[in-house]
Amino acid sequence: MKKAIAASFLLAGGIVGNRRHTLYQMDHDKYTPELSTRAGAYYGTKGYKEGTIGNVAHHAIGTLIVIFGSFGEDDVGTLFNSQRMKNLYPKPINSPESEEFNLLEYKYWKTKHDAGGVMASMFPPFVRKLIEYGVFFKEYSWVIRVEKWIFDKFGK
Repeated sequence: MKKAIAASFLLAGGIVGNRRHTLYQMDHDKYTPELSTRAGAYYGTKGYKEGTIGNVAHHAIGTLIVIFGSFGEDDVGTLFNSQRMKNLYPKPINSPESEEFNLLEYKYWKTKHDAGGVMASMFPPFVRKLIEYGVFFKEYSWVIRVEKWIFDKFGK
């Protein structure tokens, strides 16, 4: 039983490592994915300044890739690479345009009825906003604050 658990952790670690490597390759223009995919959504949101809708979306999509890979992606890259979404990416995350961004994504997922659509449509726009601020926006992120506290406390 212990060997099976250890093997599972090794396998999961390898998968996560491969996915992180793919993200690195996209961020450094060494790999261009099919733009209709989740990886295409990640690729389409790269390069935006910290604090913008595009930057926060980029980090959120990257996290989804690491966790889920392509499971439930439902051609989401088509939405994220649309001109309407691209016009929103340079705007600040705390601007009114972020409401439009969240609403567009929510409406997209409400039309999907497989696993990805069911999971993603469980998060209405106001919940998406809380996740963006709490997890992916450095100025307010509790995750980043906890990481900083741990590093300050134990990292030296």
